[in-house]
Amino acid sequence: MYLNHFGLKAEPFGLTPNTKFYCKLKAHEQVLAAIMNSIKTGNGFIKVIGEVGVGKTLLCRNLLNLISTDYHTCYIP
Repeated sequence: MYLNHFGLKAEPFGLTPNTKFYCKLKAHEQVLAAIMNSIKTGNGFIKVIGEVGVGKTLLCRNLLNLISTDYHTCYIP
């Protein structure tokens, strides 16, 4: 339905967010910066919370794409 109506090349919605559709919103960039700072300084665990649909999962998946392979990560959805 979305593909034809909006002329899209790929499905915009799915069970797993596609990081190709990541939009650099100010709030997301601030959260990413805080998470990256916490990772670099080694300050324990990080918990991302927020209302349904604000982009938590997309943000976490984008972080996994950005983080260096020097780190071991565990993503628990």
